[in-house]
Amino acid sequence: MGYARFSYADVYVFLSCYGQLECCGCWLRTEENPSIATSFYETEEMLEHLKLHIAAGHNVPEETIEDLKADALVNDKWIDNVYHGMCTSCEGYGVCLVRGPPPPKHADDCWGCKGSGLCKDCEGMGGNKEWQAYSITIKESQ
Repeated sequence: MGYARFSYADVYVFLSCYGQLECCGCWLRTEENPSIATSFYETEEMLEHLKLHIAAGHNVPEETIEDLKADALVNDKWIDNVYHGMCTSCEGYGVCLVRGPPPPKHADDCWGCKGSGLCKDCEGMGGNKEWQAYSITIKESQ
Protein backbone atom coordinates (compact mmCIF):
# COMPACT_ATOMS: atom_id res chain seq x y z
CA MET A 1 0.00 0.00 0.00
CA GLY A 2 1.51 3.29 -1.09
CA TYR A 3 0.84 6.50 0.83
CA ALA A 4 3.09 9.00 -0.97
CA ARG A 5 5.49 8.95 -3.92
CA PHE A 6 8.28 11.23 -5.07
CA SER A 7 6.33 12.15 -8.21
CA TYR A 8 4.15 14.49 -6.11
CA ALA A 9 5.73 14.55 -2.62
CA ASP A 10 9.09 14.83 -0.91
CA VAL A 11 8.58 11.43 0.73
CA TYR A 12 8.01 7.90 -0.57
CA VAL A 13 5.96 6.06 2.07
CA PHE A 14 4.52 2.57 1.74
CA LEU A 15 3.63 -0.58 3.67
CA SER A 16 6.17 -3.19 2.60
CA CYS A 17 5.62 -6.89 2.15
CA TYR A 18 8.24 -7.35 4.89
CA GLY A 19 5.83 -6.02 7.51
CA GLN A 20 7.05 -2.47 7.99
CA LEU A 21 6.01 1.02 7.04
CA GLU A 22 8.89 2.38 4.96
CA CYS A 23 10.13 5.88 4.23
CA CYS A 24 12.08 4.88 1.15
CA GLY A 25 14.93 7.15 0.09
CA CYS A 26 14.38 9.25 3.20
CA TRP A 27 15.74 12.77 2.77
CA LEU A 28 16.33 13.03 6.52
CA ARG A 29 18.94 10.24 6.50
CA THR A 30 22.18 11.96 5.54
CA GLU A 31 25.91 11.55 6.14
CA GLU A 32 25.47 13.89 9.10
CA ASN A 33 22.48 11.89 10.39
CA PRO A 34 22.98 8.27 9.18
CA SER A 35 21.16 6.59 12.05
CA ILE A 36 17.68 8.04 11.53
CA ALA A 37 15.11 5.25 11.32
CA THR A 38 13.27 4.79 8.02
CA SER A 39 11.35 1.55 8.74
CA PHE A 40 8.64 1.37 11.38
CA TYR A 41 6.58 -1.36 13.04
CA GLU A 42 3.76 0.98 14.12
CA THR A 43 1.81 3.65 12.29
CA GLU A 44 2.34 6.13 15.13
CA GLU A 45 6.12 5.83 14.66
CA MET A 46 5.75 6.67 10.96
CA LEU A 47 3.51 9.63 11.77
CA GLU A 48 6.16 10.96 14.19
CA HIS A 49 8.80 10.47 11.48
CA LEU A 50 6.69 12.42 8.99
CA LYS A 51 6.46 15.29 11.48
CA LEU A 52 10.26 15.55 11.17
CA HIS A 53 9.89 15.83 7.38
CA ILE A 54 7.27 18.54 7.77
CA ALA A 55 9.47 20.41 10.26
CA ALA A 56 12.31 20.23 7.71
CA GLY A 57 10.04 21.90 5.14
CA HIS A 58 9.44 18.78 3.05
CA ASN A 59 6.18 18.36 1.15
CA VAL A 60 4.17 15.67 2.93
CA PRO A 61 0.64 15.63 1.49
CA GLU A 62 -2.14 15.94 4.06
CA GLU A 63 -3.85 12.88 2.56
CA THR A 64 -0.73 10.85 3.40
CA ILE A 65 -1.24 11.64 7.08
CA GLU A 66 -5.02 11.12 6.87
CA ASP A 67 -4.72 7.81 5.02
CA LEU A 68 -2.11 6.46 7.45
CA LYS A 69 -4.36 7.34 10.39
CA ALA A 70 -7.39 5.76 8.69
CA ASP A 71 -5.48 2.53 8.00
CA ALA A 72 -3.63 2.39 11.33
CA LEU A 73 -5.60 -0.41 13.01
CA VAL A 74 -5.52 -2.70 9.99
CA ASN A 75 -1.89 -1.93 9.15
CA ASP A 76 -0.64 -2.33 12.71
CA LYS A 77 -2.41 -5.68 13.04
CA TRP A 78 -0.95 -6.89 9.73
CA ILE A 79 2.54 -5.68 10.71
CA ASP A 80 2.23 -7.53 14.03
CA ASN A 81 1.15 -10.71 12.23
CA VAL A 82 4.11 -10.51 9.83
CA TYR A 83 6.42 -9.85 12.79
CA HIS A 84 5.13 -13.10 14.32
CA GLY A 85 5.90 -15.07 11.15
CA MET A 86 2.79 -14.81 8.98
CA CYS A 87 3.36 -15.60 5.30
CA THR A 88 2.69 -12.44 3.31
CA SER A 89 1.99 -14.37 0.11
CA CYS A 90 -1.16 -16.02 1.48
CA GLU A 91 -1.96 -13.64 4.36
CA GLY A 92 -1.56 -16.54 6.79
CA TYR A 93 -4.23 -18.78 5.24
CA GLY A 94 -1.89 -21.25 3.56
CA VAL A 95 -3.79 -21.21 0.28
CA CYS A 96 -2.60 -20.10 -3.15
CA LEU A 97 -3.76 -16.56 -3.94
CA VAL A 98 -2.05 -16.31 -7.34
CA ARG A 99 -5.37 -16.16 -9.15
CA GLY A 100 -6.96 -14.00 -6.46
CA PRO A 101 -9.06 -14.70 -3.37
CA PRO A 102 -11.01 -16.77 -2.81
CA PRO A 103 -8.83 -19.35 -4.48
CA PRO A 104 -10.59 -20.84 -7.48
CA LYS A 105 -10.04 -24.42 -8.51
CA HIS A 106 -6.38 -24.35 -9.42
CA ALA A 107 -5.22 -26.00 -12.59
CA ASP A 108 -1.98 -27.89 -12.94
CA ASP A 109 -0.62 -24.92 -14.90
CA CYS A 110 -0.97 -22.47 -11.96
CA TRP A 111 2.57 -21.17 -11.49
CA GLY A 112 1.89 -20.56 -7.80
CA CYS A 113 0.67 -23.92 -6.59
CA LYS A 114 0.98 -26.28 -9.57
CA GLY A 115 -2.61 -27.36 -8.93
CA SER A 116 -2.29 -28.14 -5.21
CA GLY A 117 -4.11 -25.01 -4.03
CA LEU A 118 -1.44 -24.47 -1.35
CA CYS A 119 0.65 -21.32 -0.98
CA LYS A 120 3.95 -21.77 -2.82
CA ASP A 121 5.95 -19.84 -0.20
CA CYS A 122 4.79 -21.46 3.04
CA GLU A 123 3.64 -24.78 1.54
CA GLY A 124 0.20 -24.39 3.08
CA MET A 125 1.39 -23.65 6.63
CA GLY A 126 0.34 -19.98 6.66
CA GLY A 127 3.73 -18.95 8.00
CA ASN A 128 6.56 -20.24 10.12
CA LYS A 129 6.26 -22.25 13.35
CA GLU A 130 6.06 -19.08 15.46
CA TRP A 131 3.13 -17.90 13.31
CA GLN A 132 1.31 -21.18 13.74
CA ALA A 133 1.53 -20.93 17.54
CA TYR A 134 0.69 -17.21 17.51
CA SER A 135 -2.35 -17.65 15.24
CA ILE A 136 -3.73 -20.34 17.56
CA THR A 137 -3.40 -17.88 20.46
CA ILE A 138 -5.28 -15.24 18.46
CA LYS A 139 -8.12 -17.65 17.59
CA GLU A 140 -8.45 -18.78 21.21
CA SER A 141 -8.70 -15.19 22.47
CA GLN A 142 -11.59 -14.34 20.12
